[in-house]
Amino acid sequence: MTARSVAWDSGEAIPGTYFRHMIKRTDAGGRLSSQSAVLQPGALAAPHSHRDEDEFTFVFRGRVGGRVGENDVVALAGSARTPDLADPTGCHRFRAR
Repeated sequence: MTARSVAWDSGEAIPGTYFRHMIKRTDAGGRLSSQSAVLQPGALAAPHSHRDEDEFTFVFRGRVGGRVGENDVVALAGSARTPDLADPTGCHRFRAR
């Protein structure tokens, strides 16, 4: 992948979601993908899992609550969250608060 700067709001919209692609897996040889979103309070990402990659969420402003497996988690502004990698289902969801 060639080094580049990507604006958080300039990526291609992902249909049916709040998200935009910043870096697609195909841009990085399948090693990395990055998405961005601005979520209004109460916005919900439906339960989902990732078969081929891990997820990392960084909260710039506000807070994001979620459920990872059976555990409730909250990420505050300036913090990061990852799913419970020990959960074999990897199923998680989150909501902007």
